[in-house]
Amino acid sequence: MHHTEATQEERESFLKQLPADWGMDRGFRARISPLSRWTVIELDCWADPRKTDEWALEMVATIGMQRFQREFLRNWSLSTQSPFFPEYLTRGGDEQYVYPITELGRGDIFMGLDFGFRRPALVAAQANLSRTRLYLLREWMPQNLSAQAFMEVSEWLMGEFPEDRIQAEGLKHVLDLKRDAERGDGPPVPWFHRPGRIVRFTGEEANRTAQEVASETAERRIADIWAAAGFPLQIHSLPVKQGEMVMRHLLRNVPKGAMPWLVIDPWCKIIRQGFGGGYTYKRPTKINPQPNEPAKDGYYEHLQDGLRYMASQVIDIRAKTSDTEKPLKKGKPAQPPARGKDPGTYSRSEVGRPKDEGFGSQYDLPNHGWTKDVYTRGE
Repeated sequence: MHHTEATQEERESFLKQLPADWGMDRGFRARISPLSRWTVIELDCWADPRKTDEWALEMVATIGMQRFQREFLRNWSLSTQSPFFPEYLTRGGDEQYVYPITELGRGDIFMGLDFGFRRPALVAAQANLSRTRLYLLREWMPQNLSAQAFMEVSEWLMGEFPEDRIQAEGLKHVLDLKRDAERGDGPPVPWFHRPGRIVRFTGEEANRTAQEVASETAERRIADIWAAAGFPLQIHSLPVKQGEMVMRHLLRNVPKGAMPWLVIDPWCKIIRQGFGGGYTYKRPTKINPQPNEPAKDGYYEHLQDGLRYMASQVIDIRAKTSDTEKPLKKGKPAQPPARGKDPGTYSRSEVGRPKDEGFGSQYDLPNHGWTKDVYTRGE
């Protein structure tokens, strides 16, 4: 067969027709840079047939999971500094701690709030009835948002603030959240619908004052802004070490087949990245060659601080825990129902069950209420 070399135009036309993940399963991917028009080939380590699972395990044992993820899996979200919670990776990482949470349990929903200057942060969670296990449901960390707008959108996400009362600054973020949900880049919003009692925890930064609106002549405390809207904050000033002790307690080893003490929904992406190595110790210096405090990185710290404020008040590390829970079922994640019910809200059952009977699921699954820590992946 006579072979003629393709022209540059023919090669570009062919490459444009390839899907974005072309060859990904075989360990390589091709794309065309939109500016330079260069064809870029990305190779993964498993493109080499000699890079087997045994090789990967040997490399992890040699250089550590964090360095392996950066150098071989191209996970650049991980810092070159030492992770603050190495237990997360060494005890299984996402495979151990992350499961789709498709139903709410009995009791309160807890908010962990951090009011960073540029990145305020919100973590929504529940605990089991014995306060020994924490379920992280959702996270949100916008950028450059006033305390008033952050309050309005956060409470809208929690199902507590009507959308028609959100001011222009907050509405921009509401539209972004809805757009992300429609594209599958974020969870359905608002997260909850009439969720019951919500308890809000934060740190001393809630006492910071700020002039939120141009028409105001005096500054207000962030806590006063929330309280004026009917959402009082519980402000706690606790040593970082106390919150760290609680988090390490939640990340401890569990018996084979048992439920982890910290269960994280897949939508909590930044928290997962933080636990996976993004949240690190401070950089060593000559004066302090072995720092024992977390780095102020301006990103991962905010959600971690909000989580720490909340977990240190919710989790009772002195409580007796049971190692006899039913093992997790690792089926496929639950899918929304086919009928027209909005899958973007958790709500109480529409037949008026009493409050102590728990919450209905957004997927209409039976509600166990976590009374016995029954937690499974949806079938």
